[in-house]
Order: sequence, then C-alpha cells, then structure tokens
Amino acid sequence: MAWIQAQQVGLLADIEADALDARPDGMGWADYDWDFACEDVACALKLSGNTAAERLAVATALEGRFPTTVGLLERGEICYLQAKAVTEVTGTLDPEAAGRVEAMVLPKMPGQSVGQTRRALNRRC
Repeated sequence: MAWIQAQQVGLLADIEADALDARPDGMGWADYDWDFACEDVACALKLSGNTAAERLAVATALEGRFPTTVGLLERGEICYLQAKAVTEVTGTLDPEAAGRVEAMVLPKMPGQSVGQTRRALNRRC
C-alpha cells in the first residue's frame, strides 16, 4: 500500500508542476485563477477540492524537499501519514532547517506510529 501511495505522491507532484508551467498568464489572462490540476485530481480521485489541494501540496513538498522520506514510503518502511506529518510540521521552516529536522527523525520513523513521528518532529522544530 505504501508503494502505491509513493507512486501517487510522484504523480501528483508531476501534475502540479505541469499545471504551474501551463498557467495561461503568457496568453494575457492575468486574472485567470482556476486551479485545473486541483479540479482534475478531485474529479479523478473522487475527493473534495480542499482534499485534492492538500494532496497536491503534500506531494509537491515531499518530492521537492524530502526525497529521503519518499524513499522510505516507496519501500514501505513508513506510511503516507508519517510522510505527510513531515511536510506539515516542517512547513514553516526554511529548506535547510527542514532537512535537518528530517535527518534527525528519519532513522526512527520506520518503528514509530504516526503520533510518535509527529511528536518527534514537533520536539525538533
């Protein structure tokens, strides 16, 4: 299951990146503010718009800032909710600080529950 979730993270990050590259601002539509990636994901996965937006944001953060965490997810050593906790708890940190926090908690994450991972992250932030 974790492997499938890791694949979804990669696909969602790619969808979000493609959508950002395809913004129609270059066509003179400066006021165009429709997030079609979010709507497409919501429709395809039968999610609310807010949930789809959250999944896209988590996927983008994981792929961009936490590739080691994604690796653990791909190997089934952690669950999606643990990976998501890494992005949520470190979301306000600069990339370098977030990477240090990730490095501190990563070794123990495979043996932890989601709550334990979240507490360990919060202690380091």
